[in-house]
Amino acid sequence: MSTNKRQDTQQRVLACLAAELSSIFVVLDPFAPSFGASLASVTNARVIDAWPHARDCFSSAAEVRVMSEVNALRQAWAVATQSDLKLAVLYRSANLSVNPEVIAQLAKLAAISLPKLKDEVAICLIKAQLTGHVIPPSLVGHIDLKPGLRLRYGLAHHYAKNPTALTLLQVAATHRNASDYLRSRELGRAVRAIVQAGQPLKRLTELEFFLLSNKAVRLAIGSDECRQHLLPLSIQQTLQPELFTDLDYDHKPEKIKQLERLARALTYLDLESVAEITNALLLDKATKALAIDVLPVLDRKRNLLVAEQSPHRDAGHHSYSVRSRVGRTRSGKSAQHIWSPLASVAFEWFQMLPARFRPPAWWTLSADELAQQIINGSLVITDVHPAELQLLQRTWQKRDKLAFYQAKRYWALESAVDLPVKVTLLDLRVLSTTNKRFEEAIVVRLAKSRDPRPALDIIKQSGRAATLEQIKLLAEKAELDWETWILPAIGSKAWSEKLDYFRWNSPDVLLLGINFLLDDGVALEPAGFKSLMGR
Repeated sequence: MSTNKRQDTQQRVLACLAAELSSIFVVLDPFAPSFGASLASVTNARVIDAWPHARDCFSSAAEVRVMSEVNALRQAWAVATQSDLKLAVLYRSANLSVNPEVIAQLAKLAAISLPKLKDEVAICLIKAQLTGHVIPPSLVGHIDLKPGLRLRYGLAHHYAKNPTALTLLQVAATHRNASDYLRSRELGRAVRAIVQAGQPLKRLTELEFFLLSNKAVRLAIGSDECRQHLLPLSIQQTLQPELFTDLDYDHKPEKIKQLERLARALTYLDLESVAEITNALLLDKATKALAIDVLPVLDRKRNLLVAEQSPHRDAGHHSYSVRSRVGRTRSGKSAQHIWSPLASVAFEWFQMLPARFRPPAWWTLSADELAQQIINGSLVITDVHPAELQLLQRTWQKRDKLAFYQAKRYWALESAVDLPVKVTLLDLRVLSTTNKRFEEAIVVRLAKSRDPRPALDIIKQSGRAATLEQIKLLAEKAELDWETWILPAIGSKAWSEKLDYFRWNSPDVLLLGINFLLDDGVALEPAGFKSLMGR
């Protein structure tokens, strides 16, 4: 068969497999006991002619003899792999064949292709035929369908996997693009269908109820039917009337609120809420035991929320190990945030929590001890979260920062730190060539010193006009007036006359304000500046 004929055949096969499958779910109830049978009936009616027509495409294209039905199936399957839904159409249609060889070949092809499929509708239709067990698709990716329908199938999909009240409420409260009306309507519809079908529905536990979001609580108490079948009996008996009308009513006991605050502090590194972490040591035994169960749930809910809101992380950010970290501060609103070690008794209590909440062992060390660990290489940059490092940098003394510089642990230094005078301006500039963030340290040093000679020395040693321009820009960042800062150090009237002689080839910045130089000004190595100017 020529290339043109083969391409024409492929296009005709794809046209035969163009049955619309997503819309079949509009007329079905995913919670009905007959959903599986209804799905098969509607699907078969829609795809019944797909395989016979696709098979005929190969028969008419064969030049020597009619292609066998099994070989035609292989060829059609290869073409249909361009689309998950077309593959599902071919699979369901060919399964209506009375040829046992076709059915056997179809099972082999499906076993190979099924693990590679992405579209959940195609997966549902093929798995339902293979296993006889139907889990309704969530339809989350089929945005052409109405939000209410996608929410209905989202509820049915997750309920089929985990038939609990908590599952229904979580899906209803968090489903994307659904209004409060749709959430309430579809949750009520789901509960009624489940109850009428006599299907199992595990109620909420008290703890699950207390951990619900406010939106999920409003859904749970939105109707007599939902309250009766979703809420634990103890909550139904003690439910306060204001919960039905007050949208701001807080259904959570103080212990749960306290643990939620603790979870936020652990997870978000909230420097202002460190008191919650310290107070964790004062929790009564019952609350401490509750924390071991509740904190992982709170953290898991947060991670799911973050994943939905920010599916793509910035690839430019450094990736640290997944571990919660705690900020520390002295009490008082105006207190400076500094490092304070975690008490050993606190560290022991955190060890009872799941691994993601356990702080690293070095949290129990003082700032001085941590400085020594950094200097000797025991603690490296990947061990320390940026917010932790920031607290430490505010705590360390000048001697520590000088030690980091001498040990070449530059990552432990603040970019704007003004290192001791032993670290010269030239040293800082050399450091900034490989660590751009240390340009800020040069600016800090220039801003604190009115003596331009160290900067001029850098210019003289470099002998490049580009260096002169760089120093000028750094001086401007330090809010130094270039003319009044650097020109008086250049020299006397005699030196000014030399510069004026070479005016045509002099950097403009050296000529500005030259007439304002004092007659008794001190020339700073005129020969060096003459060399810099290329003369």
